[in-house]
Amino acid sequence: MRNRRLTFVNHATEAPSPRVSTDIIILDTSWTPTESDRTDLRPVRATVHEVLARAELYGELEAGLVAWADATGAVDRFAIGGTSWWYRVRMLLLWDLHERMIWSYVLDELATTDHSHIEVPGDRSALIDASQAFAASRLGVTVDVIETTIEAPAQPAWTPRRAIRRFRRRVWRRLGHPPKSSARKTMIAQRRAILDARLGTLAEQPGSVLVVASARAFQVVTENGTDRAVEPFLEPVLQELTARGTSTVTVMLTADHRDDADWRLLAEEERAIPQSMIQARRPEDEGAAKETIELAPGLDDLKVPPIVVAGTDLGPSILALARGYSGEWLVNQARWTRSAEALMRALRPSLVFLDREDSRLTWLVAAARLGIPVVAVQHGLIYPGHLGYKVHRPAGVSRPDLTCVFGRYERDVLLTSGLFPVSSVIVTGSPRIDPGLGVRASSASEREDVRNELGVGPDLRMLVVSVTHNPVAGDIYSVEMVARLLGAPMPGIHVVFKLHPLERATPPYEAVLDGLARAGGYEPPPMTSVRDIDLYRLLRAADAHLGLYSTVLTDAVVVGVPNLIAAGQAFGDLLGYVPAGVAEPVTSPNEVLAFMADPRPPDPARREAFLAAHFEPGDAAGRVADAIGRLIDLR
Repeated sequence: MRNRRLTFVNHATEAPSPRVSTDIIILDTSWTPTESDRTDLRPVRATVHEVLARAELYGELEAGLVAWADATGAVDRFAIGGTSWWYRVRMLLLWDLHERMIWSYVLDELATTDHSHIEVPGDRSALIDASQAFAASRLGVTVDVIETTIEAPAQPAWTPRRAIRRFRRRVWRRLGHPPKSSARKTMIAQRRAILDARLGTLAEQPGSVLVVASARAFQVVTENGTDRAVEPFLEPVLQELTARGTSTVTVMLTADHRDDADWRLLAEEERAIPQSMIQARRPEDEGAAKETIELAPGLDDLKVPPIVVAGTDLGPSILALARGYSGEWLVNQARWTRSAEALMRALRPSLVFLDREDSRLTWLVAAARLGIPVVAVQHGLIYPGHLGYKVHRPAGVSRPDLTCVFGRYERDVLLTSGLFPVSSVIVTGSPRIDPGLGVRASSASEREDVRNELGVGPDLRMLVVSVTHNPVAGDIYSVEMVARLLGAPMPGIHVVFKLHPLERATPPYEAVLDGLARAGGYEPPPMTSVRDIDLYRLLRAADAHLGLYSTVLTDAVVVGVPNLIAAGQAFGDLLGYVPAGVAEPVTSPNEVLAFMADPRPPDPARREAFLAAHFEPGDAAGRVADAIGRLIDLR
């Protein structure tokens, strides 16, 4: 007879009073129980480790989404004006489904035939969906959603300090000074006027290359001792174009002129337009909404195909998520496309240049409507099965006219897995770095400067650990890697966590190792987390690098730093680093310690063979600029 309750809570401090028939799971992946903690509390991380070790989730994810799309006709159902938005929607659904798959496996592991109730915090939507799907697939199981609201402490109506502030504001106004809110509004209006004038000036100079980049993804690059925040794969090409006399205008997506940090960046870039200005100037066009609603057939009539994971059907959950990207979401995409089109009509660029093309569909569609060619440059790993490039129906796909990739391997993947036309992909190399220059060793002064900045002691070896940033890749996959491989005494090692450029939250990695050290009764290693630092400067100063699904694994090969790749998860080694001999697999703290005792870089011959497949040596920025010039001339 079922009579047990499986309760999930975010933090140990939220755990309900001990109940004989309750199993309590702590979702905080950094929490590790100590002897003083209640014995009925269990960390979810241990179960997640078992799941990731045996379940090849990426393969299941790819197969599930492709089969679901075929069964629902998603390519056609998300089509507007001849372009299908399904492949963009698929990338947005990817992490949602991935997280629900993980929780389905976790529930299958934790929920026994004795459990009749599952309790889930109200702020965990993916776990709620997976729990409800789990309960629907098993008889006699119910799900209770526990609301988790944090009430703000009540503010007293009057305190001496608040009274003094009010008095000062009254005096300030009587002296003729506007309140701070008015001053702020005036400053924002001045910024808007500056940008309006800038846009007007740029509109009088047609023929520029329009560059589309996300300011949030900018990375720190050190040039001649000066740090700059740039898009590292676009900026070298922009510099080359400028040197050749080709003017550029940059659209900074995610940038807002009302944000002081963004404004400092915009003030330095006199040929840049923030996304907030495009939004403010958006043309009123109800036709966009009408056209979208008429052409998008919707999803209400679907017979839901199953996506079965660990005995749980996630098909209905994915249908509900997909519905969120129909209707009003598609209306907004049509509106944004018209906004991009209006900007292009005003600026009359000769070409659009961008990266991350899988998330730039509005710009691709707008450019295609106006007959403006688009060139894209590779920005991350390209590998077989990458859903950002894998196409199973090429009809309705909007792509750049030309995609510039780093190496021959990447070109072959796009031609086979992505079904790109042969003439639309060229090998240019990486604009960020030329591996043909050989290993660039860190100078003694640079190495000392970096280590001093990060607080690394002179007698310690510096291990750079690259981690990712979203709730799945970061809080689950990267945390599992860190806990499994570094969760033991690490004498003589300083761990530096290289955070992803998109990381905005407080990362959990130092807390994970602190918790494991407390529970194990040993001192945690010295640790530093850093996001805004030149990646190659950091790697040149490191004694070794450790990664999992990170592009930094390849960067480490380029630099020639000793390279470790985390093994032990069912899916990994995206580019075949281990067979190529350019990364040493490790599965335990002992193996990490053994490697760090004598860290050795990859064999030079094997390193050169790997780079020959993935990087074209020479002047990549010049090659991309050449390709841009040819397309402009053809137009």
